[in-house]
Amino acid sequence: MDEPRANNEPIEDPPTGGDQLSEGTSPTSGDAEPAGAADSPADGADSPIGGDETTEDELDADNPVEEDTLKTLDPDAPPA
Repeated sequence: MDEPRANNEPIEDPPTGGDQLSEGTSPTSGDAEPAGAADSPADGADSPIGGDETTEDELDADNPVEEDTLKTLDPDAPPA
């Protein structure tokens, strides 16, 4: 067991500061903009989110995993 050990130092620098949640702060507190706020229309209009009537026709799967995902997202498919 007298062999030199491999370099086990961390690849990245350790994070500085404490964990935000352990300090009693909320991820939504402060001056930060809420998630998705940049995606919402500025004038408050009820615009469609996620595409229009042709979006579903334009979705094509590139592999079997995507095919399964599209089947899961199909609103006309029976529930699993």
